[in-house]
Amino acid sequence: MIDGNVIAYEVPLSDHGAVVIKFAFLIHEWDDQLNQIVEEDLVLEDTSHCTADLTIKPRDLPRPRPGHESNSNGGPYQTLVFEVGTTEAVSSLHDLSARYFSPQTTIQIYIAIKLYPIRQDNTRAMFAMRYLRTNQHPTVLDVVISFGTAPLHQSVIGYLLNDMSVPDANITGVGRSDDAIACNGPSIPDYQLNIPAAELYNGSLNGIPPNAVDGFDLDLWEIQRKALNPHYY
Repeated sequence: MIDGNVIAYEVPLSDHGAVVIKFAFLIHEWDDQLNQIVEEDLVLEDTSHCTADLTIKPRDLPRPRPGHESNSNGGPYQTLVFEVGTTEAVSSLHDLSARYFSPQTTIQIYIAIKLYPIRQDNTRAMFAMRYLRTNQHPTVLDVVISFGTAPLHQSVIGYLLNDMSVPDANITGVGRSDDAIACNGPSIPDYQLNIPAAELYNGSLNGIPPNAVDGFDLDLWEIQRKALNPHYY
């Protein structure tokens, strides 16, 4: 519900759900002490709440003070929200950043994956977006990585640059330069999306685990493989 109106932005097809579960699996392998909830309802503002694809937080967050609960269960807000858009427009995914980082919440990280339809040559464009509450401009993307098997359409690049005010240097990956490395295997440095530990463990009573100080690197090749083969990988 947004500003009192019930709105559905996404049709959750198999590739949508498969990518959500893949991300949940990867970050669970990295730290199994992070709590993960799929399709969690979040209070974002007085007249708005949203059902997030996936939320993640440390298990030891203290209970919030009255009036600052994430929903009617009374728990604290998550530190990370993960969304996937297949039918959902980039503009809709972007608009969620202001709501997730509203004064009501303590959400620190918002990651969104946009998947475009498979093309006639069986390639597919896709890109990852990262927002951090701790940035000077939290609702301006600080990382955009094109990681599909096809480049982003120039109209998408134009929208990111002109409508969303993303600095050109922040948009990297497939199709962004003549010498751009393909996202065609695991552990390629250009396709590691870092999720910083300070924000991910914000508010944790036990702090950042010693093995997590560098944050979690999401290997976007793993996400690409799952998006291309939701039933088989």
